[in-house]
Amino acid sequence: LAQGAPADVFASANNAQMAVAVNAGRVAEGSARTFVRNRLVVVTTRDSRVRITRLQDLARPGLKLVFAARAVPVGQYTQEFLDKAAADPAFARSFKSDVLQNVVSYEDNVRAVLTKVSLGEGDAGVVYASDVISSPRTPVRRVEIPRRLNVLAAYPIATVSDSDNPALAQKFVDYMDASDTRLVLARYGFTLP
Repeated sequence: LAQGAPADVFASANNAQMAVAVNAGRVAEGSARTFVRNRLVVVTTRDSRVRITRLQDLARPGLKLVFAARAVPVGQYTQEFLDKAAADPAFARSFKSDVLQNVVSYEDNVRAVLTKVSLGEGDAGVVYASDVISSPRTPVRRVEIPRRLNVLAAYPIATVSDSDNPALAQKFVDYMDASDTRLVLARYGFTLP
């Protein structure tokens, strides 16, 4: 987007990426608004050789973890979750470093994390709640991250300042804020702002 790719609307999984679009002059400053939120969950394969039932298990030596790279929003949020856990008395002070020693792969996006865990290439990973819709056919199990440790991701949306279709772009942004749309997003694991 910053290099001039044509677009009418930009939505991101974090405010940092929206700030890049604003700084590049593609989105008007102050025009972005949060239309939905998301939270993190730990996923494990249903038939894993390793039982992960609580977050402290992520620090167990020999576990194979798949995380998103720090350069992508879910990777940044995962690091924040680990910082919060390491500061919590229910976790060892070495929790974050112990967990990071178990990471066997840093992926470019959240879907790759989910895919690798689903295929058994890792024992566990951290993804967004919206990526894991509870269903008997889902190949992963969820381990919830409590609110005090979780990171609530804000998803901003805005029209692109040089859109070829500014009125239609604004209609789409408004549609994403409509109550019917929010109900659909909530059904798919998102949290409303």
